Amino acid sequence: MWLLGTEAGAAVGKPGASPAIEALGMELARAALRTVQSHLPTAESDVVEGSEVTRLGSLIGTLSSMHYLATYVTLNADPIEMSMLFGAGDGDPQPRIKEFLAATVLTSRGLQQAFLRLTSGRREGSSSALEASDAFAGGDGEKVGLSKPNPSVLIESCLASLTHARVRLAVAISGFMDSIDCEVTAQYAIALAASFQEKCFGLNDVIGRLMPDELGTMVEVVHLMRGSTCVTSSGVDTDVPGSAVQQQPNSCASRNSSRRSCSREAYIATIFVLHSVALTKHGQDAAAGLILALLGLPDTTAMHAPSAEGAAPSEPLVELAKSLHRAVVQTKWPWFLFPLYDEEFTEKRTWCAWMHRALGAHQRMKDVLQWDLVLCHVLRWALSLRNASEGWDDGCVCVDVEVLRLLDGLCTGVLPRAGRPVCSAASDVLKAFAATVPLYEEGTMEWGLFGSLVLTCTACEPTAAVAIVQLLSQTILEDVSGSDGVSLRPLTRAKIDQTLHIEEVPADVEDDFIFPSSTEELLRRWAASGELISNAPQEGRTPWDVKNFVDVLHAANSNSYRGFASECVVAEPQAVGVSGPRAVRELVEGITRVYLRQRPLSAFEQQALRHALQQLQWCPSCLREELSEIDEGRCSR
Repeated sequence: MWLLGTEAGAAVGKPGASPAIEALGMELARAALRTVQSHLPTAESDVVEGSEVTRLGSLIGTLSSMHYLATYVTLNADPIEMSMLFGAGDGDPQPRIKEFLAATVLTSRGLQQAFLRLTSGRREGSSSALEASDAFAGGDGEKVGLSKPNPSVLIESCLASLTHARVRLAVAISGFMDSIDCEVTAQYAIALAASFQEKCFGLNDVIGRLMPDELGTMVEVVHLMRGSTCVTSSGVDTDVPGSAVQQQPNSCASRNSSRRSCSREAYIATIFVLHSVALTKHGQDAAAGLILALLGLPDTTAMHAPSAEGAAPSEPLVELAKSLHRAVVQTKWPWFLFPLYDEEFTEKRTWCAWMHRALGAHQRMKDVLQWDLVLCHVLRWALSLRNASEGWDDGCVCVDVEVLRLLDGLCTGVLPRAGRPVCSAASDVLKAFAATVPLYEEGTMEWGLFGSLVLTCTACEPTAAVAIVQLLSQTILEDVSGSDGVSLRPLTRAKIDQTLHIEEVPADVEDDFIFPSSTEELLRRWAASGELISNAPQEGRTPWDVKNFVDVLHAANSNSYRGFASECVVAEPQAVGVSGPRAVRELVEGITRVYLRQRPLSAFEQQALRHALQQLQWCPSCLREELSEIDEGRCSR
């Protein structure tokens, strides 16, 4: 390492190494190359009883040599030295490099053995590489215990380091390869990222099981994916007469498609690794680079410098990067939600556009970033801001519109297709906020926010739904046509990328944000069937008990809507426009269908409901029909 550091110093004007030291470095690299080629088959082989020591020796030699080669090539190699290293003489070293990569780095066996510790069942620090052995008598007669190596744990650790070395070497060598070969390394990196993500999704305790070696490997995987994307997009000169791209137009289209796919996978992997860093607090030194890559900012962007006066168009994106960097360190909020509550970060619209883009990249992102938690926190933040009458004046109308667009995309696109209720943590966010609103205190709300709250209520647990219905019943709509006539349809992906000033990342074909349903349509479907989509699964829903159901009926009949009952009687299904009372009626009608579908009503429930109906001006029609059918059944007997 000292040798390579000396050589690196020469590149920045420091005294270089002597020719003898340079020659020694080359000889060490050649020896490392031979070690990798000769010991890798044994290192990758399955463990046979009695052969653990032999395999461990091969593993240690192979991974040490690969790490040395990766560092040597990164700091000290040029095309001439690469030719000397791989024995190409004055010829092109690429064929030999390609052969070496295929045989030792980009192997299917290496892919199978990557990230094995994530599925081994061992927690970080819980399995030592040493295990106790028999004690023996010391010189004074005292029993002295020794420890001997635990081969299985050592082998897993060596395989983790070998995977890291492989990726580092691929990153270092990829700079000497043409675009076609870089596509191969990019696909290998994509396969590694998919393996890592799949294994992490299977963990119940990510914080205790995700180790620094695996995170360091994934940081290099992201570098490899992004570097390969850049080379693939610019590695072939299309202006040169007779170039491969000019001769094969279909090949150009195929490469562009491959580049877009790799770009999206790199984007997903970057978020996944950043999420892992924020959870475990391992590898925080890599967080700044990951965030800059995620937002498409230059590597030279100052993350700790104060904001300069005379802001450039990209300044909000830089401020978002700084906020996300602070988010990775703190522990109060999930890192992806921190900018929403970060007082130093004021451009919430930029965060909304970024979150919209991230959630739309792939279904995995909706799971990693917990779309339901995002939905409920954005609702709470918007409602709190609304109640405080701060940031919603004419000077900040852009924040208002962007927040509503994100909510609209989540509520009308993602929520119905998720087919499950929001998690308890998300539901509790709204329940806690609704509890802070004084009872019977009227408020005002625009339809975009009101409708999002209604749809979210359909997926909340009963106690939270009661609190939300109470809040909705105390609210008067300001404008049912939207926010000053501005369409609240979700931003298109091109518009989001334009807002963020970054390169487009292709979204899923079935992106929920691109093909949403309307709030009114979903509410009508909910009132008619108790479902936002047909044949929605019922697993995971907290059942309604009679107390919560009676409470929600009373909440829907609160004094804030004195004309509620008469409006609900005369309103026709084809009525044009939306009103607050009608939306609440449709919400409670659907809740009633869910309640009645759970199980047949007991005698106690029937009695409690009949007593409640005597006190209410309005009740859901399906409830009256159910009780009438029960009475008719008794009469027929």
